[in-house]
Amino acid sequence: MEENQGESQIRKSFAGANIFLTGGTGFLGKLLIEKLLRCCPEIDKIYLLVRKKKNKDPQTRLTEQFNDVLYETLHKDQPDFIKKVEILEGEMDSYNLGLTDQNWLTLCDKVNFILHGAATVRFDETLSKAVRINTRGTKEMLTLARCCKYLKAFVYISTAYCNLPQQPIEEKFYDFPLTSDLLIDVVERLDSNTVDDITPGLIGVYPNTYCFSKAAAENHLLKHSQGLPVAILRPSVVISTAKGPIPVGWIDNIYGPTGISVGASVGIIRIIKCNPDAVVNLVPADFVANACIAVAWKTARQHMKTAERKLEDFTEGPKDEDTKNDQIPRVYNYVSGDENCMTFQLFKELNETDRHIFDFDISALDWNAYMYDYIMGIRLYLLKEPKETIPWGIKKQYLLIIANYIVMTIYAITLFWFVKLLGGDPNPFQNFW
Repeated sequence: MEENQGESQIRKSFAGANIFLTGGTGFLGKLLIEKLLRCCPEIDKIYLLVRKKKNKDPQTRLTEQFNDVLYETLHKDQPDFIKKVEILEGEMDSYNLGLTDQNWLTLCDKVNFILHGAATVRFDETLSKAVRINTRGTKEMLTLARCCKYLKAFVYISTAYCNLPQQPIEEKFYDFPLTSDLLIDVVERLDSNTVDDITPGLIGVYPNTYCFSKAAAENHLLKHSQGLPVAILRPSVVISTAKGPIPVGWIDNIYGPTGISVGASVGIIRIIKCNPDAVVNLVPADFVANACIAVAWKTARQHMKTAERKLEDFTEGPKDEDTKNDQIPRVYNYVSGDENCMTFQLFKELNETDRHIFDFDISALDWNAYMYDYIMGIRLYLLKEPKETIPWGIKKQYLLIIANYIVMTIYAITLFWFVKLLGGDPNPFQNFW
């Protein structure tokens, strides 16, 4: 039967569902919470794994988070939305995620969708910490997923750069130099100083511990997720939102190119040593959030079809190719390069309603308008400079340029005088003019 093009199939899939989300206090996690609650209002509950940080308990952190301008529309449309969010205190680098036995059992009994986005994203992170959070944390998440009685989909948010040694990077798994289990065992058995000493040899051609530990997490999902509805989303460099939920591109961190933009804007960064021909593969954060939700929807739908096919297999017998495909998680690269489409043509599987609500068609993005909003978002949300201050900012920039020329001129004259004086000239300015 053809799906109703006027009804959101994604919203219908999430109606009455319970979701377990990690990384909910991070940049992408905040957008996922907002989008799910605003566009899938029939969701029953979102469970968030939150840790204590900077002497703030999880509830305080979440209350402050929901006061952000990002949630203005949600506050207006659903004033009581916070009742659908439940905090579970825990840690990604702890066994059983640091959850109490009761909270672990609650998730096992309630959860339908798992969106795993928590990670340490520092490129210079120690290998011990990166593996504990990014690799072993994913192992703990998969253990939980296998205990969930009513799981429909598990989506792991990876990175397009976890397989950098490969060119090109396709939507498939690649060989990892050692198994995830062995890597975790090495990190847990050796002291941190020893691990630091052997890190260069372990990561080899991988550029940093972040990419290496994320690749190890993918390896673990490949080896241990058989029978579970697992999918992997690999976004490239995630920056500000493109279309919503607020007009100007929203962003709340200075990672990657955003940090460079901020530094250059305030005059801290004057020179950057880089390859001028290098291409930065950027993707809008709201598009990534929408793609993640769509991947969860498709994974759940595929899981249901697989279950139906298994019932048919009792009478017709299994098809070897279908059985083989069911055992391997699907991988979705989400990048903005020349090849924007995904192998599984995910966007085309959405009906017209969902293509509008959960838009992530980056091939139709107006990059000039988007980059303008990106810079405006940096001014507004990071530098706290509203659009009305632009004329004064331009005037201030001219004043700073003039001041810079004056200072440099004084510096040059002083240096000239000092050199001439050291040379024994009793009147260093006699022939200066």
